[in-house]
Amino acid sequence: MRFFNLNKLKYISIISCILILLFSFSNFNSMNMNKDTTTTSFSDNLKISQIENYFFDGLNIRHVIEFSDESGTSDITYSKQTENFYGVAWTVTAGEPEYSTWITDIDTRIMNGQVGISFEVDTHTPFWIFTNCSAGDEIPISVDGEGDHAFNVTDELTYNLPGYGPIELWELKDLDNLGGIAWYDKIDGFLINGTFVFAGGSESYNFTFMDSNARFKDILDPFWDPTPSNQIVKPGTYFTYNVHANDLGTIDRYEINDTDSFYINSNTGLIINNTILELDVYGLEIIAYDAANNTCGAIIKITVGNIPKSSDIPGYELNIFIITMITSIFIIIFYKKTQK
Repeated sequence: MRFFNLNKLKYISIISCILILLFSFSNFNSMNMNKDTTTTSFSDNLKISQIENYFFDGLNIRHVIEFSDESGTSDITYSKQTENFYGVAWTVTAGEPEYSTWITDIDTRIMNGQVGISFEVDTHTPFWIFTNCSAGDEIPISVDGEGDHAFNVTDELTYNLPGYGPIELWELKDLDNLGGIAWYDKIDGFLINGTFVFAGGSESYNFTFMDSNARFKDILDPFWDPTPSNQIVKPGTYFTYNVHANDLGTIDRYEINDTDSFYINSNTGLIINNTILELDVYGLEIIAYDAANNTCGAIIKITVGNIPKSSDIPGYELNIFIITMITSIFIIIFYKKTQK
């Protein structure tokens, strides 16, 4: 004896499958169509792609200098004399402190008017190069008392400069003496590190960057830790949310695009509401800047409401689809078994 009318069950099963599938795809499509993707974005020109070159007047660069069995500091300071000529004061503390001066023509890099221990007259400064060079170029650089050596631009490097972050360098190698090598900042052309070989390769001295008032260009963006996420706020409550970014250098500041509704502490990344938040979904763009104006950004949604919409539940669409398919398969299998 059968307890079901098989013909009726057949039609009921088919209609149920169709209704479930229509419900599933209707929800799936409407959820995707109703997602709020509109936000107020920052203008692209807020990201500064390159820091301005530092002018020579007042420039100071300090290196560790090593030669023979002695080491100390090397301090180079520039002061403007005329439009193209800058006075240079060089203080070396390795061994007995020594002081020397000369004049550098910034149009040619040629040094003249030397007083004290110094480089040869009419030779090219070793402390900076022109930045419009390219791989394969030969650049004259003065070495000790031997005059200019020919250095070849051999490579481009990325170097994590202590206190500044990653910068791009030109690598130059001495064509006159094996082992002579120097790294120069690509943006401003200043000497970072170098080994200068002379006396037929039997003598050398080294420069290692310590500090400067020059602004070197950090080339890497900061990164979120953790990545900012969507937030849900109950109506009438106080909103607070903290974001945090890391950088190989330092984080300079945080900014947001909606300053009417929200406020962000530019130093700490703490976000609070500026006004009473209405029942709504707020799109908020958050930008973190490092000291070189490199940025990382994130856009989050702040939903003001008691219960999140089903479309905001993680995996909602996929779960609906899976349940629909399993239900449909079960009904079909049940129907076929009843036909036997």
